[in-house]
Amino acid sequence: MSVLGFKECYRHTETVLLGQNPELIEEVVSLAGLAILKLVSWDDNMERRGKDAHDLFIIMRNYIEAGNLDRFYEEADILKAEDSDYDLSSAHFLGLDMAKLAGQATSTELCRILEREATSTRGHQLAMDVLRQSAFQNESYERIVVLFSLE
Repeated sequence: MSVLGFKECYRHTETVLLGQNPELIEEVVSLAGLAILKLVSWDDNMERRGKDAHDLFIIMRNYIEAGNLDRFYEEADILKAEDSDYDLSSAHFLGLDMAKLAGQATSTELCRILEREATSTRGHQLAMDVLRQSAFQNESYERIVVLFSLE
C-alpha cells in the first residue's frame, strides 16, 4: 500500500465539530486531500479501483458545492475559463486545491498517473472504471476523460 500523499494530507486536515454535548472535535482529511489519496489508491490497488474511481468522480463533480462555493467565486475566474461548464470548473478547482496540498513527489506522481491515462493506447482506464459504476453508466466516456485532463 502506497503512503504517497499521507504527510501532505495530514498537514492540511480540517477541524470538524462532530458533537456539542459533549463537545467532540476531530481532524479530518480535506476533500482535496481525499482526492489525492483516492487517485494514489486507484493507481496502487487493483481490487479497489472501482470504488476509488467512483469516489474520486463524486468529489470532482461536487467539489464546488461541498463548502467551496464562496471561495470558488472569490479566488478564481475558472467558470469563465471553462466556458461556464460547472462540472469542468469543479474538477479544475479541485485540481488547483490538490496542487496546493501536494508536495513535489506527490504532485509528480499524480501528474504521471493522469498523463499515462490520457495517452494510453488501451483507453483511459480511470474513465472506464468510473463508467463501470452503476451510478455513472449514463455518462459519456469522452466527457469523463475531459474531466480528468490536466489542462
